Amino acid sequence: MIPRKAALARSLHSMALVTGLSERLAQRRPVRRIVMLHGVGPSDLPADAFEAGLNWIAERFKVVSLNDMLSGIAQERAPAPGGEVALTFDDGLRNHIEVAYPILQRLRLPATYFVCPGLMDNRRWLWNHEARSRLRNMDIPARAEHARSVGASTHEVEGLIERMKTLPLDRRLSEEERLRAAT
Repeated sequence: MIPRKAALARSLHSMALVTGLSERLAQRRPVRRIVMLHGVGPSDLPADAFEAGLNWIAERFKVVSLNDMLSGIAQERAPAPGGEVALTFDDGLRNHIEVAYPILQRLRLPATYFVCPGLMDNRRWLWNHEARSRLRNMDIPARAEHARSVGASTHEVEGLIERMKTLPLDRRLSEEERLRAAT
């Protein structure tokens, strides 16, 4: 059950978005904002929803490259009226180039990609992507056992990933090894 305070906050955020209050408040403060994105595509953020979101942002704010935003800050330039938004993508996922990039190119919007060259050089996944894939392929009793071993309150994949993120590094690494062995 969601605590009342969190449920109230979620309701207020939803209401602010639906009524346009969030947009009006954001445009009253012409500041610089960074929108950090991860996966784009069917299982994360569907391409059509991604494109619609980009169109929404571009209609309301000036979309600038992260480099231009940083230059503006360094030169102490005021942000554009209504504010500026820089788009960034974390982790260098394949869907960034296959799904997001063509849409950004078509809309002529700049973006910055942060990649993990060490993972690419070693042909490895980010630990949470690998763990997520392995957990999805486990049957429920095996996932429930893994949940007990990491002290998670749920055997649901995302709950397990969130719990693993809180583990000390050495413990998380050993849990990753257990997952590999089990799958």
